[in-house]
Amino acid sequence: HSLTARYRADDRIATGGGIGGLNTRERGSNTTGLDQDVVSSFTSVLSNRALNEVRVQYALRESFTNTDGYSVDGMPQINRPSGNFGKAQNLPQGRNENRLQIVENFSYSLNAHNFKVGADISIIRADSFFPRNRDGNFTFTTDLPFDPNNLATYPTQYVVANVDPTVDLPNDLFSFFVQDQWQLQTNLTLNLGLRYDRETGFNKIIDEPEDNNNLEPRPGNVCG
Repeated sequence: HSLTARYRADDRIATGGGIGGLNTRERGSNTTGLDQDVVSSFTSVLSNRALNEVRVQYALRESFTNTDGYSVDGMPQINRPSGNFGKAQNLPQGRNENRLQIVENFSYSLNAHNFKVGADISIIRADSFFPRNRDGNFTFTTDLPFDPNNLATYPTQYVVANVDPTVDLPNDLFSFFVQDQWQLQTNLTLNLGLRYDRETGFNKIIDEPEDNNNLEPRPGNVCG
């Protein structure tokens, strides 16, 4: 038996994002993030023919982009030919994700066959804060100051959205496989396998039907 475990943390920060080119300082933002995961693997030699491998991972991901020091909440986005002003229409925003992953592989050798079966399951739960044009988005085709008596100085487009910026993003991933490495002769080996995958996110998030027929056969041979 062999048991291993690992913990990892990645703390990061990026400042001044979004500034440059036609984007003024008001478009700036800072992003902070923290990734953490714990991974444990357990390998067992059950006999001279059988081997079992189990891996478990629990991971956390936190990310948030704020506009502190660059713009204020409620400031609209303003697009002009000479520059882009105001707060970006999709800021501030953030996301937290929790993932539990279990991987199981079992191998067995019998005469000319090397069998292997396995599963890979991920349970993902995430919540996101993502405003979309919550504070308004003005587009102008001129740099002239606004004049109520001159229609050419009016915005050509104004977009504002009244939606809930909080979004739940659950997703479950299921993968299963079976394979056989069959040595027919010393110079001929057949690799035969079948895999099945299923993902539930499309149904849970946007109410789309699940795709339940993802069967993938895998034939192959090695000659030597």
